[in-house]
Amino acid sequence: MRAEWIVVADAASARFLRRESDADPLVALETIAHDESRQKPSALGDDRLGHGSGDRTPGGVSFAPRTDPKRREHEHFARQLAHRLEQALERGECERISLYAPPRFLGELKAALGPAASKALRVAIDVDLVRYGLDELESRIARALAAHATHGQAPAS
Repeated sequence: MRAEWIVVADAASARFLRRESDADPLVALETIAHDESRQKPSALGDDRLGHGSGDRTPGGVSFAPRTDPKRREHEHFARQLAHRLEQALERGECERISLYAPPRFLGELKAALGPAASKALRVAIDVDLVRYGLDELESRIARALAAHATHGQAPAS
């Protein structure tokens, strides 16, 4: 089997784990915190979201789609994690990737993946596992994989 990186994440933190085969124990590689995702939207800056003037005709006003500052930070963090995965693949640190994250952040993370990471993606399961220790993660990941294989979905955490 090829080396696999397992990413357990939410919008504010991520843990990168590695294993050589499904039978091998998980090895913690690194943890990344994204403190901006924990801040209040007002602390992240709000420049009258949704308003803008791109129309130069007299009296013209255009409205850009509203982008929540917290959502922008979540997307930024997803891109940061995706970039780290692309680097790991380029350097030969892993050959496969598995993602475990709550549904909304999982979607943002998958959307941020580059071509190499998308191709190396083994599984992406919508389950929140960030609060568990390494020993508990082993069993929860095994259950999530079993449920995914059986029903195409993860169990509630």
